[in-house]
Amino acid sequence: MTEYIMQADTLNLPEKLAKIFKGRKVKLIAKDDTILIQPIDSYAALKRLVGMAKSDGHAVERFIESKQEEIALEEEQSRRRNEFFLKNKKDE
Repeated sequence: MTEYIMQADTLNLPEKLAKIFKGRKVKLIAKDDTILIQPIDSYAALKRLVGMAKSDGHAVERFIESKQEEIALEEEQSRRRNEFFLKNKKDE
């Protein structure tokens, strides 16, 4: 099975199908001698992501912790950079 995701407008579809899928992303699924065109609904995709986050609360907690660590590291680097420039400015 092969899957492709693309803008429907880039496909050369019959007029009726082109109107249905106009401006939307679609997933083309090719399996054996069948091709399926499936619209991708942003809301449905987000809903699946939320469902995944609910299934493992630890993943969300780990993500938040890593973001907090990243922010703390950036703040520390910024503080050190400022101290370095202030020290060099005093020496001038």
